[in-house]
Amino acid sequence: RLTHINAMAMAFYAARVDTGWAGAYLDDRLPGWRTSPHVTAGYAPDGWTALVDHLGGRGVTDDELLETGLATLASTGGLIDRFRGRVILPITHDHQILGFVARRHPDLTDDDRRGPKYLNTAETVLFHKGTQLYGATPGLLDLGAVPVLVEGPFDAVAVTLASQGRYVGVAPLGTALTEEQARQLATLSTRPIVATDADLPGRLAAERAFWLLTQHGTDPFAAQLPDGTDPASVLHAHGPDALIGLLEDPR
Repeated sequence: RLTHINAMAMAFYAARVDTGWAGAYLDDRLPGWRTSPHVTAGYAPDGWTALVDHLGGRGVTDDELLETGLATLASTGGLIDRFRGRVILPITHDHQILGFVARRHPDLTDDDRRGPKYLNTAETVLFHKGTQLYGATPGLLDLGAVPVLVEGPFDAVAVTLASQGRYVGVAPLGTALTEEQARQLATLSTRPIVATDADLPGRLAAERAFWLLTQHGTDPFAAQLPDGTDPASVLHAHGPDALIGLLEDPR
């Protein structure tokens, strides 16, 4: 029932992707996302109760909205949408939506008090962020695509889009790579590629990932991105061939 409600919510978000800033932003940052069978995105309207009202009118109870993490309790005692004015990406496992990750408007900063850059579904019976890898697409992995560990969900989508099935971007969700996520990644490939951001925090994340992955018998590689970049920015600035070239020549 809860995964069905999440699917209803994603249909709501997807139908509204061009009603705000999200559609144009995704077209610019992740060209080709609309025609990819492996990428789904949407937009959460910038209102207090757009989703609550929509799902409530379709028989979803307040308890179910809270249980899925789609709504939170306001100080007034009523329910409000957890995600507002954000790009929405679904977090899936075995073709079921367990939760969502939502990106705020790129012009907003932490000083604007509109929440973090990326906001995940809260911990629920379905979703535990320390145990989920965003972007692990079974259909591509089963065909031999190489998993590429990145830092953010947009980076993961960029890798998957640019490579057209040769690589699959995967990302932890709001945390450093955990032991459980490393174990999952090791089951996907014995030779994953690590493509974290090309800055000091990214290099530290890559080093941590190396030690977590090697203890599970993997032999990870590292992609050498230009200083100050990440996979999504490489795709945006230089196109898919440039990103693929970096993934094809790791150390």
